[in-house]
Amino acid sequence: MVERRLTVLALIVLLWGGAILKNLIKLQIVQHQEYATRSEANRIKPRPVVPARGLIYDRKGRLLADNVPAYRLEVTPNETTGIKETLAELARLLQGCSAFIGHDSGISHLGAALGLPGIILWGETREEVWRPPHDRVVLIKNSEGINGITVEQILSELGRMPDT
Repeated sequence: MVERRLTVLALIVLLWGGAILKNLIKLQIVQHQEYATRSEANRIKPRPVVPARGLIYDRKGRLLADNVPAYRLEVTPNETTGIKETLAELARLLQGCSAFIGHDSGISHLGAALGLPGIILWGETREEVWRPPHDRVVLIKNSEGINGITVEQILSELGRMPDT
């Protein structure tokens, strides 16, 4: 009688262990790509924070902070299907421009590679490493960083550029 109970118990334990092993193989091997993608999506989740503020003036009435609309294009390779087609479409759109203005980013490099004259607002990255190798590209830098560059500086450089 005891041997029969032990046999039934061993069978139950084996079935239970087999079910766990089956699910483990399913999760780790069969569905690996799905869960890896979902995990990566959880890890990287950009959330732009738009400041809700009005105009800020100093005590002498000079404008310190203004609300300026800004637009940003982000391409995340593992969230984009057809990355080559997306970049080709971006290149096609850039070719329709007479010039470009951007910060030190991949899109600015693409514009420079297409031969467009451009102005790059240069941040704190190393110019000798990351500057696009193109003579029609002008870098604007400021000791206070990219936020210290004024609209007037950009418009002044744009006015000096040929073919714009």
